[in-house]
Order: sequence, then C-alpha cells, then structure tokens
Amino acid sequence: MTSLLLIVIVAVVAGEIVLRRAGFDAFPLYRRDPACVYRMAPDQSGLFRGRIAWRYNGAGMRSDADYVDLSGSTVIAGDSVVDGGLQLSQADTLAERLAAATGQPVRPVACHGWALANTLGALEALPAWRKADHLILLLNPGDLDTIGEGESTLSFPTQKPALLAPFLAARTLYRRFGARTVRQSGVTPDQREANRTRFAALGGSFAGTVTLVCLPYRGGCGRDDLVAYARSLGQDDRSIGIVDLAADPRWGDACYADIVHLTAAGTSVLAAIIADAVR
Repeated sequence: MTSLLLIVIVAVVAGEIVLRRAGFDAFPLYRRDPACVYRMAPDQSGLFRGRIAWRYNGAGMRSDADYVDLSGSTVIAGDSVVDGGLQLSQADTLAERLAAATGQPVRPVACHGWALANTLGALEALPAWRKADHLILLLNPGDLDTIGEGESTLSFPTQKPALLAPFLAARTLYRRFGARTVRQSGVTPDQREANRTRFAALGGSFAGTVTLVCLPYRGGCGRDDLVAYARSLGQDDRSIGIVDLAADPRWGDACYADIVHLTAAGTSVLAAIIADAVR
C-alpha cells in the first residue's frame, strides 16, 4: 500500500511538472466587476502552451497600452471574438489586425462570454472611451438576449488551481457537457429594450463615429434578426454605420474556427472589412 501510494504521488507530481512546463497553467484569470458582472483581472500576462502570448492592461483589457487617454484612437467593443481568447496570440487579435489595417491605435473593450449588456456596462465604467474618434461595436446573435454571468470558475477562473491536472480534466468535461455553447434561448424583449435604452444614453454625447458590425453564426445563422436589431439600435440615425458581414463577398464559413469564433485568417478578413467601412 505504501509503495502504491508513493507511485501515485510521484505520478501526480511528474504530471504537474510536465503540464506546467508545457504552459498549460499560463491562462489568464477573471475577476467580478459590478459594472459588467466580470472582466479579466488587470495587469497580467502569459504564454499559454508556450505559443499563445497574451497580456491584459490595468483596465483588464487585452492591450499593451493603458486607457488613460483614448483620444485619437478607435475603441472596438464586444466579446471573445474581439478579445481573441486563448485561440489567438496577442498579435493576431482583432484590435491588432484592425490597427494594422487602419494605421490608427485600436483599443479593445471585450471579454470572453460577454453579451451586449456586459459590453455596455464596461463602456459606462470607462469614461475615457468618449475621447476616441470611433466606436465599433461587434455584435453576434448570442449577445442580444442574455447577460454573461461568468457562471463557472472552470471557464472563468479567478485563481490558479493548486493541482493543475484535475482542474484541466474538470474544465474539459464542463465545457463539453455542461457549458452553454450557444446562449440564445429565445427572444427577450425586455432585455433588448434595456440594451437599446443604455446604448442610446451611452452614445448620446459621443462626438465620434459609431459603427455596428453584425457577425452571424457560421452558416449565416441568426443574420436577419441580428441586422434588424442593429438597425433598431441605430434608430435610423444615419451617423451610425451598420456592417452586415454576410453581405460582403470576402466573408464566409472559412473565416470561422467554430460556430462564432474566428481563425487568425478570419480575423484578418474581419479587420479588412471593418477598415473599409470606417475609412
């Protein structure tokens, strides 16, 4: 029994060493936030699996720049499609690709799992964004009828686990069988109207341009409802631009890594389409 216990302990320790040296522990942490329910923890960086570089600034946003002064910049807001998650290295994120395409600084306001309500809350808590030249709001069908809760520490960890292997195993099982991969569960008129009201109040005193980018699910699913809702946000305001990605010949299923997230190549295509729209 003693020998078996020793073998188990050695195997666990060896497994932990291998996983940590491979960079599986280099994932970012989250924190609760009353303005937007949760966001990324500030001032953290890492190299996940030794190849996916990421860094979050003092505002908990995936950027090397601070957000003290955003004048002359473009703010792009949304969820993990904007943030990039652990699928994209920092240089491949939408903000970085859009900055390269436009020649202007681009600052993301985004987090994994956010819906429109979370994004608007984060902008409300960041008054510096009003000095930006442009606001780009990226919408997908899952953003309209829910609020991202950051419901499980398996997907939204707030601290590093003492033992990595059990955590990763539980996380994999949760994401495969327990997590909501598509959060849309029917139209919620009250939530949509609340978002419209907040959006109108948020943009009312903004002197820059506003562009709403409609990202349907792969295969074009949810496109019509998404574009109609974007138009209702704009309320026929001609100063608010609307980009229907599915109408652009450059856009297609090859841009997607899954139902909604993008490949690095897809992110470049998205950046090019947005850059053309805001010029």
